[in-house]
Amino acid sequence: MHDLEQTDMLQPLVNEIETTVSNVEYATYGMDSNLFVSKYELYLPDRKELEKLVNNILEQDSRQEKKTDN
Repeated sequence: MHDLEQTDMLQPLVNEIETTVSNVEYATYGMDSNLFVSKYELYLPDRKELEKLVNNILEQDSRQEKKTDN
């Protein structure tokens, strides 16, 4: 595949990321950025890693809810 074809294929994704970043910047304008960052990642996780992370968070939340219900 040629570089130009790859660029054309990736452009919609790049546009979506740029739009998301712009929306986040607009929504958080003037806020202290330290409020939102608890951990920096130097890479994007693959799908399995992301699913595992989300499932772990959901399990923790579920356990917390059960504790508060008792």
